[in-house]
Amino acid sequence: MLVCFALLAITASPEPGLKRPRFSLEDARGRAFTSDVLEGRSAVFVVTAPTVSQGSAQEGWSRSLDPLDWPADGPFYAFLEDLSQSWFKEVALGEIRAKYDPPPWFLIDPTGDLRKALGVPPGTTMVLVFDTHAVLQLVEKAAPSPARARVIWRRALELMNLSASPKPDAGVTR
Repeated sequence: MLVCFALLAITASPEPGLKRPRFSLEDARGRAFTSDVLEGRSAVFVVTAPTVSQGSAQEGWSRSLDPLDWPADGPFYAFLEDLSQSWFKEVALGEIRAKYDPPPWFLIDPTGDLRKALGVPPGTTMVLVFDTHAVLQLVEKAAPSPARARVIWRRALELMNLSASPKPDAGVTR
């Protein structure tokens, strides 16, 4: 019975159609954000935790998504960092602050409550794309890649009726 529960917890993930919960969080430098800032915008959240096991996924999504053209009035792009899973919170926050130059925004989920409400299991990194009505449209569970990042980016733009015209070197890792 315990094995079945553990397997269910590992394979459980958010499903399209989920309504994004309202939230109030701070970014890595203490600036307050509420879900109201997303009014009328699609949103791309890389839901993760500042842990050693998730470091490669975070770096991969950053390398793949950051170079894409994120218009200021376009989709909201953020990493949602669940600090409740980190054993080295202050070190993690220090590193995030040192590299912080939005976009993407780094929103801090100190208790993991938003991650839980979104249905993302602990110890995983997933990319969630919400439409302008806060409804989940895409769940990316695969490993990061420039090709998947372009699919995510295009979908987020389409949800706002914007065209996707990447920069010449967008999504190319160096």
